[in-house]
Amino acid sequence: MRKKIAAAVVLSLGLFGPGIQPASAAPPSIRADIEILRTASLSADGSAVTVRVRSLCADDGTVWESYITAQQDAVFAYADPMLVCDGRRHVQTVTLDVIAPPGQRLKRGTIEVDARIVDEATLTPVATDVATVRVRCLPRVH
Repeated sequence: MRKKIAAAVVLSLGLFGPGIQPASAAPPSIRADIEILRTASLSADGSAVTVRVRSLCADDGTVWESYITAQQDAVFAYADPMLVCDGRRHVQTVTLDVIAPPGQRLKRGTIEVDARIVDEATLTPVATDVATVRVRCLPRVH
């Protein structure tokens, strides 16, 4: 009986041993992530665009900053929204105001949006998303 058990162990090690790999370590947890959702709303006068982003940042002592820029032709818009850093995903609605050139306005169509989460201490981007977003007009209130 011992010989059968020993043979079974040797056989299983011989057949399966080299192919069995130790379980790989879990991927490192995500410290920060940002995703631009694909629709945006234009203010009535075109001086701002509102986008939605899904963000996540770890509550690990890092001071996080976020920057969102948008460009449509030669018109630029910007915002630096506050982040909720508790290790969970949050959806934020962010209004980007036109900053350049003065007096220019955004219009319906598409807009290029760039969103980043940066480690404030090193100014290193930790999470980035760039997307072409469809811009729709806000409904008029009567």
